[in-house]
Amino acid sequence: MVSICSDFIGSFKIGDNVAFNFDIIEELYRCQQEGDNDTKRRLRKPIVILFGSIAEAVLYDLYGRIHGFTREGVPNIPTEVLSDIRTKTVDKFAKFIDNAKSNQLLGEKDEALYEQLHVLRKLRNRVHIQNTDSQFERDDPQAFNPRRQKEAERTLEKLLKTMAEKYNRKKPWATGHVRDFRLPWEAHLSAWEPEGCSNQM
Repeated sequence: MVSICSDFIGSFKIGDNVAFNFDIIEELYRCQQEGDNDTKRRLRKPIVILFGSIAEAVLYDLYGRIHGFTREGVPNIPTEVLSDIRTKTVDKFAKFIDNAKSNQLLGEKDEALYEQLHVLRKLRNRVHIQNTDSQFERDDPQAFNPRRQKEAERTLEKLLKTMAEKYNRKKPWATGHVRDFRLPWEAHLSAWEPEGCSNQM
């Protein structure tokens, strides 16, 4: 089980809903672990779609902070970048990823993360069964295979850890009202502890 400090969240309700969706994922993982092969296969799609929905919500919240938290500000984003982003309408998952990449909001050294987020976005869009854009294999069980579930885990874990490392809110802004996010899998990334998390005991 991986626990990630939630102090980077600006909107309580978005954070509360992210935590609730992680509760759903935890239950799906329990069913997947206890189930037969058919059960494991059937649960991959809802699990990965929820990963994508959480990733989009986290980026949506970051851009909400950039646009709305002018008094508090957002750490680790240069003033000129904040000013530029505030002149743009960034309101879709793909735009969040592309704008974050162009401004290196998720780091300069990990170009792969932006591509991995686009893969997760495309998988999330497979919630539309007709698959109008012909993303991945035509059959859902092939598109949502064990390898892609593991890759989606790693992508979401990397995104959340990056957010906690770069964008945690400092006191008095950080309130600890959103509980930490529990990821129900063994950590893909190295052990890490955030500094100054208001939710830490």
